[in-house]
Amino acid sequence: MLGSRIHEHKLAVRRGDGLAQVAAYTYETGHEFNVAAAKIIANARCKTSRELIEAWASDGNSVNRFIDLAPAYRALRSHHQTGATAV
Repeated sequence: MLGSRIHEHKLAVRRGDGLAQVAAYTYETGHEFNVAAAKIIANARCKTSRELIEAWASDGNSVNRFIDLAPAYRALRSHHQTGATAV
């Protein structure tokens, strides 16, 4: 799955796809991504699952399109990322 996602990003850059965040970033800044250093943060079996994981893991600086979560999920994500525990 990672290989296909990286391939999608490379194609977007090559095509100059303005809707792809990675392509827009590359053209705006002149920077290139080190795809060899890409890491898997989670696995998904389908596109919907992948998009949910990307929404959970992304922020405004993400290479992937930022998908804002509903307020309840943002609070849960924030709670989870700080390692807070329930009392």
